[in-house]
Amino acid sequence: MSSWNLQFARRQFGRMSVRSALRYRDFLIRARAGHARSGGLVALDMLRPIRGPLWFREEGSDIVTFEEVVEAEVYRPVVDTVKECRQVVDLGANIGLASRYFLAAYPAARVLAVEPNAETFALLERNLAAVPGDRGRAVRAAVWGRSASLHVGAVGGDRRYDCVSVSEGDAAGGDTVPGVTVDDLCDRHGLSRIDLLKVDIEGAERQLFTGDTSWLDRVGTIAIEFHGASRAESGFDAVVGRHGFAVNDSFPHTVLATRAAVRGVG
Repeated sequence: MSSWNLQFARRQFGRMSVRSALRYRDFLIRARAGHARSGGLVALDMLRPIRGPLWFREEGSDIVTFEEVVEAEVYRPVVDTVKECRQVVDLGANIGLASRYFLAAYPAARVLAVEPNAETFALLERNLAAVPGDRGRAVRAAVWGRSASLHVGAVGGDRRYDCVSVSEGDAAGGDTVPGVTVDDLCDRHGLSRIDLLKVDIEGAERQLFTGDTSWLDRVGTIAIEFHGASRAESGFDAVVGRHGFAVNDSFPHTVLATRAAVRGVG
């Protein structure tokens, strides 16, 4: 066995079925050679940290997201901090890997996953449907500071499905989705509280944390990835601080904002 194959086998041991590991290896070999199949899907039977069937696209950025969420477990600090969770809202859910990660980590939890891109949303629905018990719901929309009609930006070069942005205003052609507030989402889907709010919305956090932020009183923990200077431009630290959160930015991928009760204080 080659050195690469040996390292690969060790890394995937126990993470997915043997057949899936072979399928995943074959995909990586094709992708390295520039032969990813247009329109092709990689289907894996996962064992940990996500469990059950999972799909991602051969072309584009899905493999990067898979490596971050599944292999590197970038959300491990979140589940290590938040020990119990009943309701997750995943803003910028992409194909659902983070949603699936949280569903596996919190067996009693439900996830409401929000994603604006039409092609990605179809795969999000498929990945959530693979979870027993109807624990995941997908909503095609984009979170915003107020109700609005939003234009969905085109997928970037190299099919960067993880970099899709939304904006207000008229746009020639293209796709649109409803822009909704967090209060809208909660009211429409019967959520009185959000234990964990995951935010990866490609800069729209500037709108989310300006204006009326009373919705923060419904939230226990925020796990957010900032883009560019959006942390400073949104005034995030001051805004969440006024609602009783403490901010922890010691993790490389995700900034956490937690309440004292979540941190085990009071």
